[in-house]
Amino acid sequence: MSDPLRPWLLLPLISGMSTVPLGLAMAQEVTRHDLEAMVGSSWYAVLVAGQRVGYAHLSSVLEETPDGPQIASTEHSVIRLRMHNLSIGVTSTQVTRYDEHLKPVSWHVEQDEMGRPKQVEARLRAPGELEVVTRSGGEETTSTVRVADDFEGEARAFLAVMRGELRVGQSLSFHTFVPHLGVVDRITMTATARQTVQLGDREVEALVVQTDFGELGLTGVMTIAPDGTLVRMEMPGLLNGSGLQWVTEEEAFAEIAPMELEDNIPLGRSLGNARQLARVRLRATSFVRDPTDLIMETPTQHLRSVDQETALVEVWADRDEGLAGHPIDFRTPEFAADLVPSINAQSDDPALIAQAREIIGEERDAWEATKLLVRWVYNRLGKVDSEPRPISAKEVLAEMKGDCSEHSTLLTALCRAVGLPCRFVTGVAHVEQGYYYHAWNQVYVGRWVAVDATWGETLVDAGHLALAAGSLDEKSFVKLSLATGHVMGALKLEPLSVQYSDGRVVDFSLPGAEGSAE
Repeated sequence: MSDPLRPWLLLPLISGMSTVPLGLAMAQEVTRHDLEAMVGSSWYAVLVAGQRVGYAHLSSVLEETPDGPQIASTEHSVIRLRMHNLSIGVTSTQVTRYDEHLKPVSWHVEQDEMGRPKQVEARLRAPGELEVVTRSGGEETTSTVRVADDFEGEARAFLAVMRGELRVGQSLSFHTFVPHLGVVDRITMTATARQTVQLGDREVEALVVQTDFGELGLTGVMTIAPDGTLVRMEMPGLLNGSGLQWVTEEEAFAEIAPMELEDNIPLGRSLGNARQLARVRLRATSFVRDPTDLIMETPTQHLRSVDQETALVEVWADRDEGLAGHPIDFRTPEFAADLVPSINAQSDDPALIAQAREIIGEERDAWEATKLLVRWVYNRLGKVDSEPRPISAKEVLAEMKGDCSEHSTLLTALCRAVGLPCRFVTGVAHVEQGYYYHAWNQVYVGRWVAVDATWGETLVDAGHLALAAGSLDEKSFVKLSLATGHVMGALKLEPLSVQYSDGRVVDFSLPGAEGSAE
């Protein structure tokens, strides 16, 4: 079965969050003594579901520059996982520089994603303007991001903790740059408690601070010692609980036992041939988040909350009635986000445009053109069980092989290249006795329809359960990966009933009920 969108690529964000800003409006001036107090080095174990999967090293040095003294803060992390018996490795180094007032002036990130390099550089070029350059897969994009007046940097925040200026019960909101993701997000931070914790061979009275990312929907909890040392960082909603734990350098480099990520949500029974599933009813349960926050609503997918841990989900297969007869003419503001080229789906690339036009020929009916594109990707793209690297549409077209993510990424770019609004969908799909992490697309042909180029389905069956859909720009790619990361190990599915395309119904609450094998 294929990979989901790669949530493990977000794990370096944990070390980046470990020095995330509080954005305090500091009343006191920053002194030379304050700058010297920021210098230090700490080692951490990177944890997923309580198991060590790598290490992180956080260090800060004071440098003299022609522009005055600067703090250079470096966060380096190495993470190793396994999925489908394949090794998954992500190595990341982030360097953030602060001026003598502890204001951030630049960020530099180098990340190796399973042998595929990615680089993010950002610099404040003018008041209120952040220039961001991203290089990945042979592509380079440059953007200028407007930043709000409350834009801050993390060094002043940790200094505020060291000074005792953040107290239990205080809550702050502000904007900050998240360099690993290349986005600016609004943060709300709340000091929730003081806690006695062990730091090496001594006990310290630490401050517990909850960090909520607005647009990304992430929550982290930091435990910070009085001297500014991060003791612990937890992200309970990512990969069934991820985080950092302070350790010695020797402990950081200790041997790591491989951890295998789950590639499916087990059911314990088969629902039969997924292609024959016309309607499926499920009970979704999660003890981490409300299931209605984990599963999206679509035109063919409905949720009903039972309580904070349980929801009833009904999914039905779409029909093709009324889809034909709409010309490809959707270049309006309503569909702008689903037509725009991105670093992952380069629909303005000449080779992709030429290929898409060749596939549809003179066809101008949106539905007929969509079917031609889906069938071409399904028939021409080689199938691989797993491709853990993130690959762009241009790379897929050159290599002509991939898993579900590559099929869906290529279809996104091909559709947009000929004017068909298209979204990337991440979710789970029924195979054998489980729901496996999967990716497919939504295409607008007069209304939104779900298609699966990996399996050659011009309308997906009721065995597809969508978690999130997005345009595949930088920010939506992160949100899509997070949608999978939130679910992995945290969501349980129980089949209640199925209806097949021939009209037969199986109610699993009845003794001896089993899905059709045909």
